[in-house]
Amino acid sequence: MKTTWMLTAAVVLGTWAWAGPAEAQPISTRPITLIVVQPAGSAVDVITRLYADAVSKSLGQAIVVDNRPGGGGVIGLQNLKQSAPDGTTLVVTANGPLTIAPWMRKLPYDVNEDFEIVTTLFGFLQFVTVSAESPATSMKSLIAYAKEKPGGLTYSSLGVGSITHLLCAWVGQESGVAMQHAPYNSTAQYLLDIATNRIDFTFASYQSTNSLWHDKKIKYLATTSAARSSLTPDVPTTAEAGFPHLRYGVWFALLAPKGTPAAIVDRLSEQFWQVSRDPQIAQRLTREGIEGMVSTPAEAKAMVGSESAVMKKLVDEFGVAGK
Repeated sequence: MKTTWMLTAAVVLGTWAWAGPAEAQPISTRPITLIVVQPAGSAVDVITRLYADAVSKSLGQAIVVDNRPGGGGVIGLQNLKQSAPDGTTLVVTANGPLTIAPWMRKLPYDVNEDFEIVTTLFGFLQFVTVSAESPATSMKSLIAYAKEKPGGLTYSSLGVGSITHLLCAWVGQESGVAMQHAPYNSTAQYLLDIATNRIDFTFASYQSTNSLWHDKKIKYLATTSAARSSLTPDVPTTAEAGFPHLRYGVWFALLAPKGTPAAIVDRLSEQFWQVSRDPQIAQRLTREGIEGMVSTPAEAKAMVGSESAVMKKLVDEFGVAGK
């Protein structure tokens, strides 16, 4: 199996020598606790449960989803760090706590020392988003507009050091135009201000904006995916739009405690890969604007390392550490 992903920095992909489905054999006699660092009922929770139900049947072992939101993922990851390394406690977390947070503040965990990265799981399609009233119709015209507008462009995010903040600031740096950051506490509020043209642009997921897009209240100028999405075939990639480095987005990975036997890590990764091949699950992800990106442990570790290096550079350049 050769894996690819669409949302983040490209890494060298390996092959997965796997013979295919084997007879169901539980990893343990105890249920697997799958900690999700997002609230119950969220899109991440729903998709994770879809995977968990299928893997549970494949393994012949119960998987209990335990929602532990809060602390920017720290609560769930700290619990994982303290768990036995036997494959019965796992965490699904976004990339931010793995590749951005370590450069922002002191954490009660070390990504490299405390966790085994089992696999990447899925990512949310990300778009450069503007109001339907915006004069910008492309990345090129957005930058041209920024150069003409006094004070430059305003952009919104969920706070200093968020992936959206770093990407928007990066646009300003690469294009040489002034940018003003407007941090929000609520996605709904900052998207409302985008739709009403109070804020000039942001990076936002398809899942959070598709109703606004279908109602023609916003426009997508580009997607951070490596290829155009079938949901928005007329929207170019950031690479096509002249920003090849802006290929990052929000994605989620599956982690186990450090010291979990390699055989268990590999088996879990294989199980999630097998489930991701299910046409019904693949179609559900596509409808939701979510990209499946299950990988081998080695590929996932390389991906975290590659993105972490880029995010450290951005955190340092924009002086946001500790803020």
